[in-house]
Amino acid sequence: MKAIKSQDHFFLPFWNIFQEGYRNVPRWKGYCDVNPNLPLQTNLEHQNSLNMVFASALPFLGEPELNRSLLIQASLLHELGEVDNGDTLYHLKTEEKHLRELLSFDRIITKHFSFFEPWSVKSCRRAYILQHVVNEGLTFSGHSWAEDMLRNTRKVYLAEGQVFDALERLDYVLYALKAYQKCGDVVILKHVYCNQVKRLDGYAKTIKGFNKFWTKEVSAAAKQFMRRYADIPSEREAGGIPAAYAHAVKKGYMTL
Repeated sequence: MKAIKSQDHFFLPFWNIFQEGYRNVPRWKGYCDVNPNLPLQTNLEHQNSLNMVFASALPFLGEPELNRSLLIQASLLHELGEVDNGDTLYHLKTEEKHLRELLSFDRIITKHFSFFEPWSVKSCRRAYILQHVVNEGLTFSGHSWAEDMLRNTRKVYLAEGQVFDALERLDYVLYALKAYQKCGDVVILKHVYCNQVKRLDGYAKTIKGFNKFWTKEVSAAAKQFMRRYADIPSEREAGGIPAAYAHAVKKGYMTL
């Protein structure tokens, strides 16, 4: 047996990834580049907040047979592919980006879990891929294990994939609400609402218990906010996020 130093442990590098690795990935960069007053959120903060959302909501959601342990594992692992690739804003996500993150994730898992049983790598892969089951256009074409696992996970764990998607979308909204309360940023909240409200409304109807967290009152307030700031350009329009902020400042909706 190879001797090890007292300060070494085979699991320490992987343990560190969930702190240093996640802490080094800033989120919402396109917005923070324009509005420096936005609250900092790295993947470490996102991981912490999402875990709290999952722990709070899962006892109330879904049918009894819902695989909640899979959902918790997915919450812990779903950003691991961004350690080497950085975070991507919602409107810029592509299949190519998802694939790069998947392959980075798999390199990390294969390296650090090689000393465990083979099923542990498979279990981690399934938990990671759960975040993609509701994205019907995604295939991971050309990567057979990923294609097969995505197809199987969609078949067996669709309900879990929908719950994961609903809770992560809710977490996006909570960050944007914090940003609005902290520094009056109407742009990020308007954009996040426009991207998420329709899907959250749908999940409130189809996921048992989710309407406790995305209520009719919360939805109505979000839609009223979108109507109030309907003239703010979307992040996809000419000029992108900077143009949206310029418009909001010009109209007196906020200051920078």
